[in-house]
Amino acid sequence: MDSDRIPTRLAVDWSHRRAEVELASGLVVASPLTGRAEEHEGEIGRTDYDPESGELTITFRWGDTAIFELGPAEAPGAPVVYLDQNHWVMLARLQWAPHKLTAHREGYERLMGLARDRTITLPLSSAHAFETGRKDGRQRRELAATMLQLSRGWQMRNPLKVRREELLCAIAGLQTDAPLRPRPVFTLDPDALFDASDYLGESSPDRDLRARLTWASAIAETMIENEREDDEDARAKRERWASMYKAIGVGLGESNASREEKRAAARAAILEDFANDLAGAAAAARLDSQAWEDWLENSEDSIATMPATRRIQEITAQRLSNPQYPWRSNDLSDMHFLSCAAGYADFVLAEGATTHDLRLAESHVPAGARIPRSPAELVDAIEAELL
Repeated sequence: MDSDRIPTRLAVDWSHRRAEVELASGLVVASPLTGRAEEHEGEIGRTDYDPESGELTITFRWGDTAIFELGPAEAPGAPVVYLDQNHWVMLARLQWAPHKLTAHREGYERLMGLARDRTITLPLSSAHAFETGRKDGRQRRELAATMLQLSRGWQMRNPLKVRREELLCAIAGLQTDAPLRPRPVFTLDPDALFDASDYLGESSPDRDLRARLTWASAIAETMIENEREDDEDARAKRERWASMYKAIGVGLGESNASREEKRAAARAAILEDFANDLAGAAAAARLDSQAWEDWLENSEDSIATMPATRRIQEITAQRLSNPQYPWRSNDLSDMHFLSCAAGYADFVLAEGATTHDLRLAESHVPAGARIPRSPAELVDAIEAELL
């Protein structure tokens, strides 16, 4: 191919309803959008893909931009820092209304500087998307823009998928001498945020690129759209879950259960929560009934090797040990997402109660993320590691 005819930019200008291809010669070839694309309305004004860098720049209708790394990539090239939602809110406040941020301002300024310099990777999760979806108006637009800009397309694979793969690898490992590990937890794979995702790459480079371009635009549009979302059924399920665990904790306290009995109760609760995942893993590994019973009997040793699942079990045991613990519906998300992140990220900045519990669990779980108590402590630890 003539070098002057090599594409150097692929763009969709939604505002003017046209697609553009810029060639190395500087020539721009444009054609009108047709069909459903022509009718599309949303918050994205244009997208520009740079084949050389492998990055997509999304420009919103009000002028702000967000750059997505598209991948594929085996792993992030910088330390992974997972932030609980409240810290994303503080970063957005720093960006859009800095006069309103007083507590920990210096730490957040340093953290944002590291993210903008690409010294760290700040992945998004479906918990972040869900919490952002509960907002609307200017507050949602500003929060979503900050998250999209600083995450650059990196995601944490859905914790339900991670725990299933931990269980599957452990159970399938009974059938092979080769150690099995879950897929990379932090990824650029399309749709990795969600439980249903099983993206394994498309059949050709062109199809794979199309899937990645589509995903980046879709998640940006979903995060930024001005429509509050709140799933009443999901909220009710979380509340029932919290009530059930509160009742277990109260019952253990009233019966003066020993520490060992409380840990056994936590293990039983975890196995009950994971019942469908366990059955699926056993079926996939084609275990006979005796091998399955043997695994269940010795599952404590197996779970002890699982970075995410073991942390969920430890936090559950700690909280069940306190009959006064105020179980909340948000605990379901915190325990699973922050435990997953703590098992596989380099650093996790969580909310206060889960920070305490994750740090308390460190001597009982596989090595994982460092859990600082504040933004300044986080940045100090990152900078020390990078020296």
